Amino acid sequence: MDQQHQRIVKVINQLIDAPDSEVTSELISNSMNALTRYAVEHFKAEEAMLAESHYSDLEGHRKQHKEYRRKVVELVDDAKAQSDHVPEAMLQFIRDWWVSHILEEDMKYRHLFEQKV
Repeated sequence: MDQQHQRIVKVINQLIDAPDSEVTSELISNSMNALTRYAVEHFKAEEAMLAESHYSDLEGHRKQHKEYRRKVVELVDDAKAQSDHVPEAMLQFIRDWWVSHILEEDMKYRHLFEQKV
């Protein structure tokens, strides 16, 4: 999970660290494609791992993943409609969601796997 998180954070940081002049629609599109691939892979692996460990809030965790996917689709649709606020809103949502998810939500099940190490 940590390696997957690192790949996701790396893509997000590339967007955050890019000078405004380099944040093109191509960079955003490529980054969103990469994040989508990584998110699908990560969510599938995480949910399988949590199901195998009988995590008590698996359904809540799945709902968060579903809501993330819904919001990303909404932001991508807005970007296609040429909304001016989308790149900033998209970046803020993605950054805030992943930071919160990794540092808060994923830490709620950490104890399940610390015992196995």
